[in-house]
Amino acid sequence: MRRAAVLIAMLFILPLLAHTPAYSVDSRAQSTSGRSLEADVAVTGINITTPSVMVGGTPTLAPQTHIIRVNILNLGGSSADGNLTLEANTGSGYAEVDVRTVSINSGQQEVHLLYWDATTVGTGFGLKAVWDVNLSTSTDSDSGNDEMAITGISVMAVEDAAPIADSLPDNGDTLARAQWVGGITVVNTGNQPVNVTAQLTLTSTSTAAQTQVISTTATAPSGSLANPPDPQNISLSFDGTSLEGTYTLAGSLLITGPSGTPSTVTIESRTVSFIALRATLIAASNRNIDPGGVTTLNFILQNSGDEGDNFTVTQSNTSSPGEYWANISAGIHTEDDPLFVDSGETVAIQVPVEIPSTAAMSESVRITITVQSLAAGYVLDASSIVMAGGLYQSEITQNHSHDLGAEYANITPGDPLTLDYTLKNTGTAPAQFQIFVASTQSVPYWTIHSPVTLTDVMIANETRTIPVTITTPTLQMPLNPAWNIEAGLQIQIGIQAIPVEGGLPSSNLTMIIVDGMVEMDLEILGQPRDVSVDELLSGSSDRYVDFQVQMVHNLGSNNSQAQVTLAPTVASGDTTGITFTPDVSGKENERFYASITPSTMDLSPGEIGYGVVSITHQHKSSQSHPYPAAGRFTFDFTTTSDWGDFNGTLSQDDSAEITYRVEKFRAAELASGGIFTGDPGTAIPATMSLKNTGNDADNFSIGFLPIEGWDIQVSKPAVNALKSRTNLYPFVEGHDDSDVTSFTITATPPSTASADETHEIWVYANSTDTGELLSYAPAYFQLTELVSAELSPANATAVLDRLGQTTIMILLNNSGNSNKTFDLTLDNHNPLNIRLSFADDGTVVLSKTQTVAPASQAIVRVYALAGTTARADDVNKFEVVVSSNGTELDRSGINVQVNPFHFIIFKMNEEYNAIPGGTIQVPILLENSGNLLEVVNVSALAPVGWNQSANDSAIAIEPGAEGAWVKLSITLPPLEAGESLAADKVFEIPIQVLNISDNIVIGSSNITVTILPVFALNVLAQPDRIAVLPNSDRSVQYEIQNVGNAPMTISF
Repeated sequence: MRRAAVLIAMLFILPLLAHTPAYSVDSRAQSTSGRSLEADVAVTGINITTPSVMVGGTPTLAPQTHIIRVNILNLGGSSADGNLTLEANTGSGYAEVDVRTVSINSGQQEVHLLYWDATTVGTGFGLKAVWDVNLSTSTDSDSGNDEMAITGISVMAVEDAAPIADSLPDNGDTLARAQWVGGITVVNTGNQPVNVTAQLTLTSTSTAAQTQVISTTATAPSGSLANPPDPQNISLSFDGTSLEGTYTLAGSLLITGPSGTPSTVTIESRTVSFIALRATLIAASNRNIDPGGVTTLNFILQNSGDEGDNFTVTQSNTSSPGEYWANISAGIHTEDDPLFVDSGETVAIQVPVEIPSTAAMSESVRITITVQSLAAGYVLDASSIVMAGGLYQSEITQNHSHDLGAEYANITPGDPLTLDYTLKNTGTAPAQFQIFVASTQSVPYWTIHSPVTLTDVMIANETRTIPVTITTPTLQMPLNPAWNIEAGLQIQIGIQAIPVEGGLPSSNLTMIIVDGMVEMDLEILGQPRDVSVDELLSGSSDRYVDFQVQMVHNLGSNNSQAQVTLAPTVASGDTTGITFTPDVSGKENERFYASITPSTMDLSPGEIGYGVVSITHQHKSSQSHPYPAAGRFTFDFTTTSDWGDFNGTLSQDDSAEITYRVEKFRAAELASGGIFTGDPGTAIPATMSLKNTGNDADNFSIGFLPIEGWDIQVSKPAVNALKSRTNLYPFVEGHDDSDVTSFTITATPPSTASADETHEIWVYANSTDTGELLSYAPAYFQLTELVSAELSPANATAVLDRLGQTTIMILLNNSGNSNKTFDLTLDNHNPLNIRLSFADDGTVVLSKTQTVAPASQAIVRVYALAGTTARADDVNKFEVVVSSNGTELDRSGINVQVNPFHFIIFKMNEEYNAIPGGTIQVPILLENSGNLLEVVNVSALAPVGWNQSANDSAIAIEPGAEGAWVKLSITLPPLEAGESLAADKVFEIPIQVLNISDNIVIGSSNITVTILPVFALNVLAQPDRIAVLPNSDRSVQYEIQNVGNAPMTISF
């Protein structure tokens, strides 16, 4: 039982201790002064809510992204805007890691979650939460509480746990031979989740036999510096039915985390014994007994062992000596007279208890029964508490005075009467009391009320004031008897307090006496209607209000008269009775006049007199602004009398209030401030003014109609609480001009904005509250003239045909801001080769003017003609120049390229004769009549089998020069058997000139070659020798062949 109690206590206490911060927190969020009317945002807390732990006084965080909880509180008197920034120092100084934009009201506390990526392992880190006020919209009256820091932070993974409580047997304990169940409570002391298992063994001291203790595995999640981890329980058990003798209980806790590397925590070794004898003592239930009462406590002793056993039983208690509550001796059963309990049996140990009648409320006594086994020697104890109950009673007294005694009080009809009663708790216990108030007779038109219907808890002898308010009907004529307000009437009022917990109620009675009185009843017969905007603009703001006066009383029959005077109520030295709220000028009430007609009356009780109040608005010196200010007009007037004929009674005058509202008239005038000049592309400020021409201070928003391409800004987009001239009564020009405010319209026109006109930006003023348009006016801007122009393209190439005219178009851009006539000229760098003109009729015009609107373009046409001397392999150039008033603005350069013209003239003999196998020489003079240098090779396109060659190659020929000589050699094929170049056959052979730069044929001409006859015979067959007989003819065969190229006749 003792160990269980210790375990429970530790489970409650340790989590509380874990909340105690032990790390270094630099807190500057302390108010250094009283609460300011300005904003004052303080950083009041910085906590780490993600896996983290305190290790030896060092805050140690798991390597991960952490959630940082930051508390802020606005200690000031106005709202604040700003940024809440989280900064981290990982060795290179503090740097921002997260930020929140915050708006916080006065007195408001907020919690914000920010994030820090702390995946880098290290030590000596720091965290800091900083409030950075937005000075454009807010203030901060105390910057000393704007930040809080945590220093000395380590980032590393820690896998650890520790036992904080257990129900293991203590060293030397004796255990029953039975199933044993217990547990160990552990808590995660690292920043990583771990699994914890108990490894315990029972080892016999005599035989060394071991019994394993069965253990569950507890998953212990990690906690944080803000929220400590919850303790986790490991359940343990073993079967001890077969164990006997002395055993050693020892082992450890096995801790395993995400890393997989286990660690252990040693459990302290202890020695236990197992015997067959065992018993259980169960305590009697705790109880609450009223003083003077008696009760009996029953403690239950159960023998759960295998054999019967004798026990000694002793009693002890905490009551004072001589005033013992327990009516029994200390030694209930001794060794000489033990209590025997057989195996499996249960007995009751009874302790009679008597509570003294003088016992205080909640006074208690602990009664303890101790049982010791005579056979086994073990000791059992159990305790019960007896508490004294409470006495519930009270008393009510009156704490007011009266000539007839405290139980009397006077009440005036129509005036509430509050009586204060004192309630005292005369009991012994804290109690609440229900309060009831009522009259002892029927008064249906009276109201009797106490705001206290149930008191709070009152301790003994404590008092409370109970107010009771009594309200009667007001005096009216004729008097209704059911109202119970006749003079001298007595009505009894009672109050009662009943304890909620039970007990006797207390009460008190008060006699209420109705005063005799006479009073004036002044009544307005319908309040006037409010003054509308249409009425105040038309001057119809006068009001006439009817009223009646009646003398009322509760004296019965009485015909006395009183003279009544009606006059404005005098207050704080003011005799007009007129007030006007809000009175911004402090003199608005002077602009009204009120008169009462009639001002005196003679009235008897119950008689009614009638009159009228006339109210007019007096505009006096402010004729230019005659209507009244917005607000509420009030006129108070009073009836008074000397009441000379009503001695011995209460007399009371009366007053009345006439009130109506003057509606708010919203109006404004915007005024331009002249014409403002500046350059395009630069900011030009223009001053304007806004005048409140309404009848009250008002809020305005100022806007403008945008112009495309213009950047426009208003210095005062919102004007709040701008007074009107009515608020400045009596108005003196120049003394107080707070009904007018100046502001600036800053416009940045585009660079192309025209200087030819006065630009208008229309500005308007709206009511911020209703959104209605109240006024509009232009802001005037005149731009200085900017002269600028560009020619496009800036550089280009134009290609012309030889002796051909080409139109070249150039774009002239007016980048200035005015309509402009520009001077254009042509600067021809090669006038011998190129002819230029702005005219298309062949005349040479080298200058002209051209008008272009701002931000517009015009096409400039230049007519170019390439001359006969313009070469294709040379570059000619001219420039178009634009200027204004002698100042050059831009120029465009045009390179003129003439298209190539290839023309080669051949000078040579065009007819040639040749024999087969012979070579002819063809000398050629080449003249270049084109417009570029030609580098050429010359060749002949001879028939197949012919050969040709030139005596020169890569011949350079300038145009128009003397030309170049080249010689072609053309070799004919020889006569061969089976082949023949027929005589007189004519061959036409083309001669070509090839431009080797462009690989094109630029010239061609033909020559003719006539084949000359060649006569030749070839003997194909003849006899080697001829046998001839004298005088005999012999025919001999010869075979001959004509191997020439022409037919021939042969003679032998």
